[in-house]
Amino acid sequence: YARLNSAELICQLDALIREHPTIRPFLHTRFVRPLVRDGRVTEAIVEDRTGRRAIRAKVFIDASGDGDLLARAGLPSKKRDDLQPPTVCAILAGVDDVQAADASFNLGGALCDPAHPKALPVGFVWSSPIPGLPGLRMIAGTRVSGADCSDADQLTAAEMEGRRQARAMRDILADRPGGQSVALAQVASYIGVRETRHACCL
Repeated sequence: YARLNSAELICQLDALIREHPTIRPFLHTRFVRPLVRDGRVTEAIVEDRTGRRAIRAKVFIDASGDGDLLARAGLPSKKRDDLQPPTVCAILAGVDDVQAADASFNLGGALCDPAHPKALPVGFVWSSPIPGLPGLRMIAGTRVSGADCSDADQLTAAEMEGRRQARAMRDILADRPGGQSVALAQVASYIGVRETRHACCL
């Protein structure tokens, strides 16, 4: 499996952007709405610390993950009834100590064990050590079922529930042999949304 230090990746991606002669980045910027003329998007209205302004382009790629530009432009979209649950990833310290104390230890089995009062919803649990940071492990195992994260209130509730589950991972592992050093080191800055709107294409 691949090992990823996300902080190093962010810095490397910044460097790639700075090296490109024609890319202008807009950090800390929010998409507000599209301008549509003759059935096509011609400008994207955005807002940042400078204020509200328009970005004009020949082509727009909706990389929101939720089809926000698509929906606000009035273009056809749909949602499944059984949306995939979003996930909050977390970095924990001390998981290796739990593994060392019990050779039969299974991370997914422990976190989703229904015998524990804080057990996570049963499902896939994946983890990886963080390169260059001994003792730290990224864990993806939280899931918030039934959340439509294209709705602002549901997105807020899902993110808070995902963080609650991340803290529960720490509590579950701390209760196991070798768990005295388990600590929640970091939670993702934004919940990982897998599915909301789908474009309806001809």
